Amino acid sequence: MVQRIKISNKATDYLDKMQNKLHLSSKAAILRICISLSLNDSTLLNGTFLYDNNNGFDISLDTLFGDYSVFFEGLIKNHYKKEMTDKEYVEQVIGHIERGIVILYGEFATTNTTHELIKRLVDDYR
Repeated sequence: MVQRIKISNKATDYLDKMQNKLHLSSKAAILRICISLSLNDSTLLNGTFLYDNNNGFDISLDTLFGDYSVFFEGLIKNHYKKEMTDKEYVEQVIGHIERGIVILYGEFATTNTTHELIKRLVDDYR
């Protein structure tokens, strides 16, 4: 299985801006939130994703998911109601990060505090 993933340059820019303001424990925490927000959307991602990621942020799957790798793998596979190859799974992880980071950045750009952002996410994405 692929050990590292790389996200797009645009997603990396959004990630850096949010990390600088939110001061969450790690960029991995923000990326896990992005995956969760994307999975909350019932629209399925399909196909191979082509992103400009020459200089994008890269992270190991172990760092991204830590002890929760089985949990996130189950969430993604359950979302699609099917088994996946390792390659398909990794593509879905990247795709959900890319979609989720746009959602999160949109909410981030219209809030003033970390507390306000978290409250909005909890209230709006139940």
